[in-house]
Amino acid sequence: MGFSYITDGMFRYDDIVDTVYYMVRGVEKGELIRFYDNNFYYRKPVIKARIQPDVEAYVENLKKSKQFLPKDSSLKLKAYALGPLSLYELCDNRYYEDPVEMIFDYMKVLRDLSARLSGIVDALELHEPSFFMRTIPRTIRSRVGEIYSQLSDLKLRKSLLSYFSSDTTMLPEFFKAEVDFHGIDVDEFQTEVSPSIWIRQVQELNPGLDRLEEYQIGED
Repeated sequence: MGFSYITDGMFRYDDIVDTVYYMVRGVEKGELIRFYDNNFYYRKPVIKARIQPDVEAYVENLKKSKQFLPKDSSLKLKAYALGPLSLYELCDNRYYEDPVEMIFDYMKVLRDLSARLSGIVDALELHEPSFFMRTIPRTIRSRVGEIYSQLSDLKLRKSLLSYFSSDTTMLPEFFKAEVDFHGIDVDEFQTEVSPSIWIRQVQELNPGLDRLEEYQIGED
């Protein structure tokens, strides 16, 4: 069907937030909270101690998943994790006085995870549904480039995906994240112009995006 990368379907987890409990020490499951404006709920991560890597369970799950890939298959397995800004937005932080410190500790977890996944997966997909939320403080958003640079030297192909509450004025910060692929839900931007005009508008905000026209943007 033309696929190059696949996930294991996330069947072992309730949702993308649930993966946090399989890779982080210092986080406990909290109350059920509605996942944005959707009709399902997630367990809010409660941070009661310094975040530390504890990725063994997550790595073992992906090892099991890889066994289901045919040995002669050209498909590459892709891991997935909650992005740092979305962890900030979705968690109940009871330990860190400085949320930026919390985010950088979480990036250490993702670095450790990526190192452990070498030879198991070929790519890491980071989900940032909260990236364009205006509740993310400027002190965090202004450091997106620095935050994601913690993963820049890793060999895994890195994707950054965002959805919900999109805002074109925040796109320059989004594209500062050092990853190999940026994914956005164009429909969430509620644009009334054609994709070609929308692309030009985005490029005006982000002059370095000379390859944006290669992205798959379609009209309904």
